[in-house]
Amino acid sequence: MAVAPPTLRQLEHIAHTYHLELSDEDLRAYHGLMAGPLGSYARLDQLPEPSPRQVYPRSGRYRPDPAENPLNAWYWRCSIKGADAGL
Repeated sequence: MAVAPPTLRQLEHIAHTYHLELSDEDLRAYHGLMAGPLGSYARLDQLPEPSPRQVYPRSGRYRPDPAENPLNAWYWRCSIKGADAGL
């Protein structure tokens, strides 16, 4: 998902919301400065999602219902059977 830069008018509205008075020249300068960081976000969108190495298989994956998860502390639950000894 690409992040679109604000228009100059949107940037002016944002500045006004925070009680900043920027000239048209300032708005154009700040608008130009956004290209670098927004380019970095675009690059992040191109990278593959990292996937941690799984040492032990997972099974029985499910989303717990509200009765089992009253505080909404778990997003998913599963069973992970590890080594018989060690940490």
